Amino acid sequence: MDLILRCPHCHGESLLTVDAQGEAVSCGLCDRLLFEYELASERCGVVYVLSNEEFPGLVKIGCTKRAAAQRAQELNSQTGVPGILVVEAYWRVDDPFESERLIHERLATQRLEGKEFFRMSVAAATQSLADAFGAAPTFSRSASAGLGSQSAGSGPTYPSVDWRSAK
Repeated sequence: MDLILRCPHCHGESLLTVDAQGEAVSCGLCDRLLFEYELASERCGVVYVLSNEEFPGLVKIGCTKRAAAQRAQELNSQTGVPGILVVEAYWRVDDPFESERLIHERLATQRLEGKEFFRMSVAAATQSLADAFGAAPTFSRSASAGLGSQSAGSGPTYPSVDWRSAK
């Protein structure tokens, strides 16, 4: 697939051919970095933490093979839910459905029965998942969680959970 990109700095156009190697894309005219990308494997996805200011003390922990923001937008488009769900953090993982199942099992005592909602703060949820994955989130909205986010150019990370300590 070929994409034409317009540089926000010099307004020149660059042709991007997406191949099997993730890479950085720079402007062909001014040589400024436009963005970095990587290709996702068919199995990879994300496990995310969402919050809603209308429900303090509750977080939604789920997974998707799409972008976490897309999933939040999809959930926000459903009627009858006050407020909006906000992506607080997410981790890229090799097997999002199995990772989600095991995280839900690990946090069973905080889980609302039959739901993907948990009685815990955003910081506690983010820390619990970081501990389980043994890695900082790929994205974290709040620096106050003390976890930071993956730095640009550090390459893909697909953490797995040490489930021997899951219970």
